[in-house]
Amino acid sequence: MKIREEIHRHFAELHQGKMIIVRTMSYRPESSWTNCLYLEFRKSDFPLFSYPKWKEKDHEVSFDHFKYDRCSFNILDWYKGVTFYAEKIVEGITYVKVGCDYAHHGDERTYEVGDSGMLILKNDGVAILQQFKDLYGRLENENK
Repeated sequence: MKIREEIHRHFAELHQGKMIIVRTMSYRPESSWTNCLYLEFRKSDFPLFSYPKWKEKDHEVSFDHFKYDRCSFNILDWYKGVTFYAEKIVEGITYVKVGCDYAHHGDERTYEVGDSGMLILKNDGVAILQQFKDLYGRLENENK
């Protein structure tokens, strides 16, 4: 039996007293599809974003899912766009996890898969966090 270990790397930052976690996830032993980048936060902390809508399965897709193609997060410069969105409710609080994965067939940008996501975290993670904060700041200014 082959066992894969998930490796998580993260850093957290406060934005106006609101916690945002930037996380990477990778596998060991390494595989060709290994790195993911996520932002995690409380939904109620950022009410001005447009969030994905829940979509029931239909003739196009055979499973229930969030339809995230028209949400605020697609404005951010995710690698190949948003490919993951989930909400989790814990003790009445909704937590959001949004992100993208790497190493799709034909990708022109590659990262060392053996670094356990550190290169992605230090480069794309820092950049996407800044874009997230900038976008929310613009939304706050527009809604004053």
